[in-house]
Amino acid sequence: MSVKYIALILFLLSIQAFANSECDTVKPLGFIVACYEGKLKAADAHLNDSYRNLKSALKLSGYDNQSKEKYWSFFVESQRYWIKLRDEQCKAKQVFFENDSYAQVIERNKCL
Repeated sequence: MSVKYIALILFLLSIQAFANSECDTVKPLGFIVACYEGKLKAADAHLNDSYRNLKSALKLSGYDNQSKEKYWSFFVESQRYWIKLRDEQCKAKQVFFENDSYAQVIERNKCL
Protein backbone atom coordinates (compact mmCIF):
# COMPACT_ATOMS: atom_id res chain seq x y z
CA MET A 1 0.00 0.00 0.00
CA SER A 2 1.50 3.33 -1.00
CA VAL A 3 2.06 6.23 1.36
CA LYS A 4 -0.46 8.31 -0.60
CA TYR A 5 -3.25 5.84 0.14
CA ILE A 6 -2.28 5.58 3.80
CA ALA A 7 -2.45 9.39 4.09
CA LEU A 8 -5.90 9.42 2.48
CA ILE A 9 -7.21 6.71 4.79
CA LEU A 10 -5.90 8.49 7.88
CA PHE A 11 -7.47 11.76 6.73
CA LEU A 12 -10.87 10.18 6.07
CA LEU A 13 -10.84 8.43 9.43
CA SER A 14 -10.03 11.68 11.19
CA ILE A 15 -12.99 13.42 9.52
CA GLN A 16 -15.42 10.63 10.36
CA ALA A 17 -14.31 10.45 13.98
CA PHE A 18 -15.39 14.03 14.63
CA ALA A 19 -18.30 14.42 12.20
CA ASN A 20 -21.19 13.95 14.63
CA SER A 21 -21.44 15.77 17.91
CA GLU A 22 -23.14 15.30 21.22
CA CYS A 23 -22.25 18.93 21.92
CA ASP A 24 -25.19 20.24 19.90
CA THR A 25 -27.81 19.61 22.55
CA VAL A 26 -29.94 21.88 24.68
CA LYS A 27 -27.56 22.53 27.55
CA PRO A 28 -26.03 25.59 29.23
CA LEU A 29 -23.69 27.53 26.92
CA GLY A 30 -20.73 26.91 29.21
CA PHE A 31 -21.20 23.16 28.74
CA ILE A 32 -21.37 23.53 24.96
CA VAL A 33 -18.21 25.67 24.90
CA ALA A 34 -16.35 23.15 27.08
CA CYS A 35 -17.63 20.27 24.97
CA TYR A 36 -16.31 21.77 21.75
CA GLU A 37 -13.01 22.73 23.40
CA GLY A 38 -12.63 19.08 24.39
CA LYS A 39 -13.45 17.94 20.86
CA LEU A 40 -10.94 20.42 19.44
CA LYS A 41 -8.19 19.06 21.71
CA ALA A 42 -9.12 15.47 20.84
CA ALA A 43 -9.17 16.26 17.11
CA ASP A 44 -5.78 17.95 17.37
CA ALA A 45 -4.33 14.93 19.19
CA HIS A 46 -5.84 12.59 16.59
CA LEU A 47 -4.40 14.65 13.75
CA ASN A 48 -0.97 14.62 15.41
CA ASP A 49 -1.17 10.82 15.81
CA SER A 50 -2.08 10.49 12.12
CA TYR A 51 0.87 12.71 11.21
CA ARG A 52 3.27 10.56 13.26
CA ASN A 53 1.81 7.35 11.79
CA LEU A 54 2.26 8.62 8.25
CA LYS A 55 5.84 9.62 9.00
CA SER A 56 6.53 6.14 10.41
CA ALA A 57 4.90 4.47 7.40
CA LEU A 58 7.02 6.57 5.07
CA LYS A 59 10.21 5.63 6.93
CA LEU A 60 9.34 1.93 6.62
CA SER A 61 8.42 2.17 2.93
CA GLY A 62 10.71 0.79 0.27
CA TYR A 63 11.33 4.13 -1.40
CA ASP A 64 14.81 5.59 -1.55
CA ASN A 65 15.75 8.18 1.10
CA GLN A 66 15.95 11.07 -1.36
CA SER A 67 12.37 10.42 -2.55
CA LYS A 68 11.15 10.05 1.02
CA GLU A 69 12.72 13.35 2.03
CA LYS A 70 11.31 15.12 -0.99
CA TYR A 71 7.83 13.67 -0.40
CA TRP A 72 7.93 14.64 3.29
CA SER A 73 9.04 18.16 2.46
CA PHE A 74 6.14 18.63 0.02
CA PHE A 75 3.71 16.99 2.43
CA VAL A 76 4.68 19.27 5.33
CA GLU A 77 4.45 22.34 3.09
CA SER A 78 0.98 21.30 1.88
CA GLN A 79 -0.18 20.78 5.46
CA ARG A 80 0.99 24.26 6.42
CA TYR A 81 -1.06 25.68 3.54
CA TRP A 82 -4.04 23.59 4.60
CA ILE A 83 -3.80 24.89 8.19
CA LYS A 84 -3.65 28.48 6.93
CA LEU A 85 -6.66 27.90 4.66
CA ARG A 86 -8.62 26.23 7.48
CA ASP A 87 -7.83 29.04 9.91
CA GLU A 88 -8.86 31.73 7.43
CA GLN A 89 -12.10 29.92 6.62
CA CYS A 90 -12.86 29.64 10.32
CA LYS A 91 -12.20 33.37 10.79
CA ALA A 92 -14.65 34.08 7.99
CA LYS A 93 -17.35 31.99 9.70
CA GLN A 94 -16.86 33.88 12.98
CA VAL A 95 -17.80 37.30 11.57
CA PHE A 96 -21.48 36.46 11.89
CA PHE A 97 -21.23 36.36 15.70
CA GLU A 98 -20.53 39.02 18.30
CA ASN A 99 -16.83 39.25 19.19
CA ASP A 100 -15.79 37.02 22.09
CA SER A 101 -19.34 35.76 22.54
CA TYR A 102 -20.08 32.14 23.44
CA ALA A 103 -21.55 31.71 19.96
CA GLN A 104 -18.35 32.92 18.31
CA VAL A 105 -16.15 30.68 20.48
CA ILE A 106 -18.39 27.70 19.77
CA GLU A 107 -18.32 28.36 16.02
CA ARG A 108 -14.53 28.72 16.05
CA ASN A 109 -14.04 25.45 17.91
CA LYS A 110 -16.56 23.64 15.72
CA CYS A 111 -14.80 24.89 12.62
CA LEU A 112 -11.31 24.04 13.83
